[in-house]
Amino acid sequence: MHRHLEQDQPSHHLLAAPSDMAAHRSISSTNVRPTASSQLIPPVTTHRHTEDDELNKNIGSEYQDIQIRTLTKWMNVQLNQLNESIASIDKDLKDGTKLLKLLAVVANQPNLKPERGNMRIHHLSNVAQALKFLQDQWGADSLPAVASEAIVNGDVKSTLAITFFIMLKYQIQPILLDHVRRLPW
Repeated sequence: MHRHLEQDQPSHHLLAAPSDMAAHRSISSTNVRPTASSQLIPPVTTHRHTEDDELNKNIGSEYQDIQIRTLTKWMNVQLNQLNESIASIDKDLKDGTKLLKLLAVVANQPNLKPERGNMRIHHLSNVAQALKFLQDQWGADSLPAVASEAIVNGDVKSTLAITFFIMLKYQIQPILLDHVRRLPW
């Protein structure tokens, strides 16, 4: 009788949640047939879920594009003081030289000099120098969790995170602090 019960089960029971599977096992073990209403429940489909995921991916991609354009323009305004510029934030920061030049401008630290060389080890060293400078200035807990390798590898999210952090700490935060100081308490 137990075998017969499993053969009569609708095929959608394989898509059931673990709690439903436990209920199924208890029904099977007591040799009770499922009710007609439980057999009428349609199988779970993922079609709508896929559309939502695609929509979220598109929105995330559009938001990321806006961040890239905004931070690229901000960097170019800063780097213009050194007659430098970037075309692509994810590609042009990979070697760490523009990142160090950006920090030299916004933090007024002309002693931040990139290593010469075009090998990966030089790129990693330049990015590590920039991250170490930020860590010394702002503390490790305030710094976003970004590894030198991520920036050198061209990871867009990591590059955006560190660039946004620099803009926040060296441009936005001083303006806000100045505004707060001027408030009549």
